[in-house]
Amino acid sequence: MFPDSSNFFSRLFFIVGLCALTLPHQAAAQSARNLPCGFGIPQEQGRLISAEYSAPCARYYAPYAIMAAGAYASVSDYEKERAAGRSGAEVAVIGLGARDEITDYAKTLMRGWSYRFGSEGYIQCLHDKDAAFPQDDACKKALPGRLKRFIGSYTGPAFNVWAHGRRSARCNEVSIVFRGTEKPGDFLSNFRGFTDWAADEGYHQLQRNIDAIIGRVTSLPCYRNASTQIVSVGHSLGAGLAEFSAFAPRPGPRIAKVFAFNPSPETGARLIDQVTLDRNVGKGESNALEVDIVYHPGEILEQVREYDQQFPLREHCFPLVRTVRFDVNKGRGLVSQHGIRGTGFFAYGIVKTSNEWGQPLSMPPEVSDCPTRYRRGVNPLVAAAPGQTIGGDSFERIARRGSRVRSYALRSAYAANSKVAKNRSRLHVNREIGTTAMLDRNFSQPDPAR
Repeated sequence: MFPDSSNFFSRLFFIVGLCALTLPHQAAAQSARNLPCGFGIPQEQGRLISAEYSAPCARYYAPYAIMAAGAYASVSDYEKERAAGRSGAEVAVIGLGARDEITDYAKTLMRGWSYRFGSEGYIQCLHDKDAAFPQDDACKKALPGRLKRFIGSYTGPAFNVWAHGRRSARCNEVSIVFRGTEKPGDFLSNFRGFTDWAADEGYHQLQRNIDAIIGRVTSLPCYRNASTQIVSVGHSLGAGLAEFSAFAPRPGPRIAKVFAFNPSPETGARLIDQVTLDRNVGKGESNALEVDIVYHPGEILEQVREYDQQFPLREHCFPLVRTVRFDVNKGRGLVSQHGIRGTGFFAYGIVKTSNEWGQPLSMPPEVSDCPTRYRRGVNPLVAAAPGQTIGGDSFERIARRGSRVRSYALRSAYAANSKVAKNRSRLHVNREIGTTAMLDRNFSQPDPAR
């Protein structure tokens, strides 16, 4: 008639005990979301942000990942959007796959960005192809013979240009976004070390025309020389072209930063004379070019970059090269982890991580011994690094709070970072960037990036 009191209390104690064990971990994981990207990583190691600590960076990288995936869409589709007075974000987001809550969220990350112009297909000289580009007589002088042009006509550096600005006639940032490998002819550019003697491949085409592209950027009505910075973006082959576009310009505005997603080891740097290359990476100055290599552990080019990476991956500074890992793809495999387009692939995973993380947290930490010309915090979606505000509060104030749960989370995150940092310090400096995700599995808290 009455319940067994001993059985009732034993169940009650079991439930209370279970809550006591699980709730602190859940609260700690939630509190850890207030930590900025790369928290606990020493300044000298700020060149490597592992997949354990990259999740707060997701919202920073997501718009560029969306643009990189969207670069595979036809330029004519973007031109139709522009002609209709729309931003082009709808076309870019199609690169994430079928519509769902993540693609809808992706559109909010593209607010303020608008497509301005683009090109695809073989390029001799852009001012011949499109009168809107500035004249560049140096391009015509650099044209190769007819046979090389004929073979090279099967490839070309396809790109889109986006501008970012809100409620103002000026744009604070312009992004040149290059398409990766899409057709067989693009392998003439991927393997230019073996083909450039016979073909006018994509790097040669871009070398002749990068000044015209930047000239067209500076002629945009929203461009302001003192306040608009130029960045370049790409995936795979497109990432190599994005790096090259930062190395190659002759005197004029320089690219401040490169966002290279799963990049090709080919950068085309051997085509550039040393004076031009030194100028563009910032040698002899106090402001270096910044290059972020953003990749998925295990993707097909990871080990290729480890053993065959051209300039500048192994440079200490000039340019500053930062490596950021995101372990976000559903599929496992060399090719599936390399892809950036479609549901569950790299761009989608970064956007999903941004959505799940829930706060517009931080950019990667600065590297104090290599100041760059890239102005941090231009994008208003990005809130904070240490010393700045996070959700209306400073990181220092969060760290000082006396809550046991928060203290537990901060201590756990710091301890995990220290452990991983010690493990990494045993690796040779030239092999550190090419390591797999094994060390990334040491973090004691759940990682929303997976």
